Amino acid sequence: MRFDITFYIWGSTKRQCLLILAHQYVATTLNLKVASAPAAAYTQATIFFNTYTPAQVAANKSLHTLATQLAGVLDAYNNGKTGPAHCD
Repeated sequence: MRFDITFYIWGSTKRQCLLILAHQYVATTLNLKVASAPAAAYTQATIFFNTYTPAQVAANKSLHTLATQLAGVLDAYNNGKTGPAHCD
């Protein structure tokens, strides 16, 4: 499956966890250009996007939970709570 951010942005509200994860994933990808990222969570998110469809995530509570957890880890990194300090 090829990652298409527009599908997540314009999709149903059941895909909200995917939108949040996609937002943090893109931010982490950009941050990788200048600093190290949480490698395990970033790798898991990459695999997640390449493995599951939005329909699968919407129908599976454990996949929804995993997307939310990964988004939380990447959000903490992107906002300077973990890893290098946040630039204000």
